Amino acid sequence: MKRIKIIPPLLLFFVTAVSFKEYTHISIVNEKDILIQIKPGPDSMPSLEKILDLKTIYNEFGLDGMFVLYNAKKQAYYFYNKSLYNQPATPASTFNITTALIALEEGVCKDDNSIIQWNGYVSKNREANKDISLQFGFQHNIDWLFWELRKKIGAKKMKDWLSKLRYGNLATPSGMDSLKITPMGIDSFWVVSSTIRITPAQQLEYIKRLYYEQLPFSKDNIDIIKKLMYDKDIKGYKVYGKRGSYRLTGEGKYIGWYVGYLTKGDQVYFFVNYVQTDDLNHPKIVGSQKEIVFKILESYELPD
Repeated sequence: MKRIKIIPPLLLFFVTAVSFKEYTHISIVNEKDILIQIKPGPDSMPSLEKILDLKTIYNEFGLDGMFVLYNAKKQAYYFYNKSLYNQPATPASTFNITTALIALEEGVCKDDNSIIQWNGYVSKNREANKDISLQFGFQHNIDWLFWELRKKIGAKKMKDWLSKLRYGNLATPSGMDSLKITPMGIDSFWVVSSTIRITPAQQLEYIKRLYYEQLPFSKDNIDIIKKLMYDKDIKGYKVYGKRGSYRLTGEGKYIGWYVGYLTKGDQVYFFVNYVQTDDLNHPKIVGSQKEIVFKILESYELPD
C-alpha cells in the first residue's frame, strides 16, 4: 500500500544515500517538499517512491500556503511548508465554529434548526436574504447571521468565552473592541481583523479539542457543530471542516482556511489548510480552501 511519510527535520536540508530501517534510499528535498510517498521495494525494504509535491497543487491555484495533517493513532504530524505553521492570521469564518457554540450554549439558538431573523443586510447568496436557520448560515458562511448571533450574545459574554477558551491570541481579551453593529449590519468585533489572530498550529489544536470534547461546551452542542461541519466522503474518509477567507487590506494580504478532521473506521486525522496571496482580488482563493485538501485525499493514501 502506498503511504505518506514525513522526512525527519534533520534530513530536510541535507540527505544522502542512506540505509535506515524505514528507508532504502533518501534523496535531497527542499524545505517545502517534506511529505513523501513510499512503497515496499523489491528487497522487501521500504524505499522512496517520490516526493509528494504539494507545491504543484498550490501552484495550480496560484497561491502560497501550508498544510498539516495529524494522525491521532500514530500521534504523528505531516507538514507541507512548515514555515507558516506559527504565522498568525485572522480566523475569518472558521471563527463561526466558536460563535455557533457560544450561541448554542447561551441559549441564543436552541439547535441547528433555530431560525435567525434577517437583519436586512444583502448577502451575495440570494437564498440568505431572508430568515434562515443556523444550519444554513453555518454551512454557507452567511456573515449577517453570525453578526446577529454575536449581537444577541453581547460583547461581555463574547469576551468572557474567548478568555475561557484561550482562543488564538486572546488569552486575556481585555483590549478587544466592544461589539458594535453599524447601520450596514457589520460588527466591529469582526471587522477589526487585527484583534483576533490564530495560527495554523492553534487551529489544529482547537479542532482536536473540539473533536475530543475538551472545549467547555455541552456534548449535545458539540455534536451539533460536528454534524454541521460534515462536508463529504472521499475514498472512505468522512471529511468534516470549516472554511473561511478574509482580505487583510491593511497588510495587502488575502488569506484563506479549511480546518477540520477526517474519520475512517477507528482512524482520526486532523488537518489545516492555510493559503495566502498578495492579490486582494484573487479569483481562486475561496475555492482553493477545500479543493486543495480534496486533491490531497484523492491523490494519496494516508498513513494507517
